[in-house]
Amino acid sequence: VSVLAVVVGLVGYFGIYDTKAALDGIAKGDLPSIEALAQVRYNARNVIVAQRTLLIRELTQAERERQYQNVEEARAKYREGLAAYDALPKDADETQAYQALRDVLAKATELNSAGFALIKESEQHPADEARYNKAVDHILHKATEVNRALFDSLGKLIASSQQKAEKAAHEADAEAASDTLIMVVVAVLTPVLALLLGIVLTLGITRPLGVIVGFSESVSKGNLKQTL
Repeated sequence: VSVLAVVVGLVGYFGIYDTKAALDGIAKGDLPSIEALAQVRYNARNVIVAQRTLLIRELTQAERERQYQNVEEARAKYREGLAAYDALPKDADETQAYQALRDVLAKATELNSAGFALIKESEQHPADEARYNKAVDHILHKATEVNRALFDSLGKLIASSQQKAEKAAHEADAEAASDTLIMVVVAVLTPVLALLLGIVLTLGITRPLGVIVGFSESVSKGNLKQTL
């Protein structure tokens, strides 16, 4: 019975430990990864939206300044997201995918910076249709493919982190279910085994006593030839 109680305790302890480890992995790795990458994606998109908004010729100077401010804020935010993701643990596949993302991001940043330069040139020469059309062609055509590749890379990394989190959660659930089953089985068997053990011990005591009582009765009746 004591051994079974120890087994229940050990199963419960290690079950809690394993579940905590799985939840720590989700809370300290997977969820922060998703949050950091989502921050990068959201603010990278804001940069592109602001850039395309600047192609609208009818914007006032105040509206243009606001868009440039949005770009600076978005760039600062996505750099924060990259720094946060840099500091998180990654497996080999995530490291490789992240390096691919950084490569695409570098190309996208280069093309988008060139796009902003073309916009500023067009702003300085508002009557020059060739300059404006060059900016439009660069932003809406040349940069689009690289920007699409950037968001594809971000989507894959986010999906990978989500899958890891889901897998860890399912494994923790399965481990908890297994440990619970073991504890229930042991908890049910413990009183049954205790009852059986009590019966065995009781019979071990009462049977010899019954023999002794029978022997005493035989002797009291004069049967001195009786032996134990």
